[in-house]
Amino acid sequence: MLPNTRTVVNVLTLVIALALTACSHDAPRVVAPARSITGFRIVYRVETHAPDLQVTRREVTVHRPDQSSDLTYADGGTQPTSGFVGQGTRLYSVEAGALVDHGDRATGAPPGDYRLGPALPDLVRLHLARRMGTERVAGRTCIVYRLAGPIGDPIKPVAAGEHADECVDSQGLLLSERWELDGKLLRLTRAERVDTTVPSDAAFAPPDLPRRQVPIGFTVVDTLPTTKVPSTGQQYWLAPAPPWGFGLVKRVRAITSGQTPDGPQVSDVAYVDTYARGADVITVVHRDPSVEPVPKGFETLRAGRLGTGHVTFSTAGAAIAFAAGKWTVTVEGPLDVARVRAFAATLVPGFART
Repeated sequence: MLPNTRTVVNVLTLVIALALTACSHDAPRVVAPARSITGFRIVYRVETHAPDLQVTRREVTVHRPDQSSDLTYADGGTQPTSGFVGQGTRLYSVEAGALVDHGDRATGAPPGDYRLGPALPDLVRLHLARRMGTERVAGRTCIVYRLAGPIGDPIKPVAAGEHADECVDSQGLLLSERWELDGKLLRLTRAERVDTTVPSDAAFAPPDLPRRQVPIGFTVVDTLPTTKVPSTGQQYWLAPAPPWGFGLVKRVRAITSGQTPDGPQVSDVAYVDTYARGADVITVVHRDPSVEPVPKGFETLRAGRLGTGHVTFSTAGAAIAFAAGKWTVTVEGPLDVARVRAFAATLVPGFART
């Protein structure tokens, strides 16, 4: 019986790409990153001074890599007043007493799961953060880093007037945040209880609130086979031999539409490959540069056949974006810059054939 022609062509295409890969990947060798903890629950006391004191309780529960609950309650309250719940790719928010269904997501760290810890030394190196000392919070020792603003704000150099001091422990858990503006305290978030037991799935059930849909747009996420290169009409970057025990576990195409006077129109198409190793995930995202241009970044570096990339940071970790033909290819993970670069250097272009 003859073999499947399409399968053979896909395999040959990948083999040829591997053969063309240079021995040097323009990235120094690095050891495997440490494994992250699988789950945790942190209860914070939050003091907001704007200008009167308001006290709330924030509960963050995480089961990595893709489940979380980040909910805020009135002090002593039992019903959340705001927050998010991530159930795998599904995202919900609590707004004005209702549960809003945002639909599926192609990628993104679960809400409340702070993954910037491994990249904090890079932020210090790039003068985007300062190491201020150590503290004891909820019975755990943590290192205080000064950033330009609170978690969720864009990362930028620290300037006079505003800053946020983040205390992060050896497991990467965010234990406190002190946000000040012009010498005045705006908000103090401090952990009162920390439990690193892996939560059960029941912890991520959305709150029992009236539900409503997002009226302004939606995203459709289609699962694609990981055994062949997607038919995009362009080269597609993939890691045939991912390092450190990571493996390709999922490939999706996310089509985002928005409402216009003429009806729904597609505003974005993204292809997302997810490489996982237990609780840790590295994503490789392909997007149209007209929608997602390569950002300026805080430094540039080379990584294998992708060439020159631009480094950025978010609460999900470090990211490097590359102009790769007709794509912007972004590699992101809860790692330091050297390891994101080393992973990016393993990517090679493949081509789908019909």
